[in-house]
This record gives sequence, C-alpha cells and structure tokens, in this order.
Amino acid sequence: MPARVKRIDEQLIERYVRWPETLSSDLRATIQTHLAVDDVARATADFYRQFYEELDAQEEVPAAKLNAYLERLFPSPRAA
Repeated sequence: MPARVKRIDEQLIERYVRWPETLSSDLRATIQTHLAVDDVARATADFYRQFYEELDAQEEVPAAKLNAYLERLFPSPRAA
C-alpha cells in the first residue's frame, strides 16, 4: 500500500501560485508533484491562479478619481 501524502496547506498553495520565488526550489518541486496527484490541492491552485489573474487584470483606479469618489461619499466639513 502506498504511503499517504500529507495534504499541503492552502496558504502554502496560494504562496506557490502567487509568490513562488519565496519558496525553495525543493519545496516548489514537492508542491508541483503533489498537485499532480491531489485533485483538491490542484483545484485550490487553479482557484488561486484564476483569482490572481482576474485581480491583476483589473484596471487600476487613479488616486484622483478615487479621492473624488470618496469626497462625494464623505464630504469634508465646510468652513462656515
């Protein structure tokens, strides 16, 4: 009977997807091997890949536009 592979922590999968350079090459290889055999871990990695691709594709809101929107929501007190 093959040895059971310990499940990889979700935060580690997210880190592997988003910031792989923060992991050692050995750990990246271990995770990659694990993703090949663990459907749940692979689905989690796919979720994070899609999430970050969509997040990165969002148009950045210029600070001036954001400040104008916030000013409409929360007007500054006017001097009397």
